[in-house]
Amino acid sequence: MKANKMFKKIVCAALAATTVVGGAVAFAGCTTNHPEVEMQIEFNGVTYTLEYKLYRKKATNTVNHFLALAENGYYDGLCVHDYTAAKWYTGAYSFDETTDVDGGLVYKDYFKTVSAYENKDFVSVWKDSEKAIPTYTLYGEFSENGMTIAKGDFLAQSFGSLSMIYEDKGADAEEYKVYVNRLDGKGVSAKDYEMNSATSMFAINITGAGVDKKHATFATLEEDSVDELTALKDAIAAYISANYPDDEEGAPTFTNETTIHYGQNDPIIEDLELSVEYDVPSEPIVIKSVKVTKY
Repeated sequence: MKANKMFKKIVCAALAATTVVGGAVAFAGCTTNHPEVEMQIEFNGVTYTLEYKLYRKKATNTVNHFLALAENGYYDGLCVHDYTAAKWYTGAYSFDETTDVDGGLVYKDYFKTVSAYENKDFVSVWKDSEKAIPTYTLYGEFSENGMTIAKGDFLAQSFGSLSMIYEDKGADAEEYKVYVNRLDGKGVSAKDYEMNSATSMFAINITGAGVDKKHATFATLEEDSVDELTALKDAIAAYISANYPDDEEGAPTFTNETTIHYGQNDPIIEDLELSVEYDVPSEPIVIKSVKVTKY
């Protein structure tokens, strides 16, 4: 299946390169403005299947980046590493119940993994103005990064929507620049690294609405999957109620606050070592798979 998808992408790219007009028509037939993915999430022995629609015109680089990782199975087996009532953060860690180190979280080495991918079409940020050295991080497609959309607005958050997450890069982050393609197609521009440094993490929005000016929302939950995500949300709530009924101070809780150290292998800032607090679920919420169903 992956071989067929890759062949299709190669043919599309070849056709698109043939002529400007003919290529545009050919490529349009190979991809759509709204790719689709299927995400399977497992909790407490039950699997929930969610269908998503992605938005190329709202966040082109973000969608390409996410699809490339999904295609290569990057997200399969990872867990929700930071659980809140409003958002579930995932895309970077698996869960190992046999260890207490880092609350059971096991980091998946992003840069080592994606730099080995044969297809580099998802690259959108470079270390140099000649675009010879990719960072494998993601161009931040949100208003606080100076992004605009020619027609329409950025995608608003909604129940189940997906947003890419950017980790803090420390107090000196503004000193570091990377290069991205100019919006007008004329060369490259130097941009702040911190705003263009996302790797694999994304958030599943559970409550709230409105446009996030600091993160790119790039996918919405299909209407047919709303009940499925609601069932998962309710199952977690029921599990918490049954297993952690005592809300007094000091009583065991569903999540355990865990300090995680990160940034040691950052491709731009040398010797970066920061820490963050995650609320790690004691019963793992696992992303069993993310499969592309439509390009």
